[in-house]
Amino acid sequence: RPTTASSYQHLAGRVGRYTAAGVRPGTVVTLCSAGAARELESWTRQLGSVDFAELEAAPRGQPAP
Repeated sequence: RPTTASSYQHLAGRVGRYTAAGVRPGTVVTLCSAGAARELESWTRQLGSVDFAELEAAPRGQPAP
């Protein structure tokens, strides 16, 4: 689990997209609890050019919209 904005960026942006040919461009999707979302949003503000969008889960037993 990353503990700082820079460690999150490293894990999500570099390790998550690394291949033998190098780092490929892409989008990182992070799933987290509501409590962790506050920390994640703070990190995205620190990193600058990162978009943060919060999605709501569908009620249990109901299909997602």
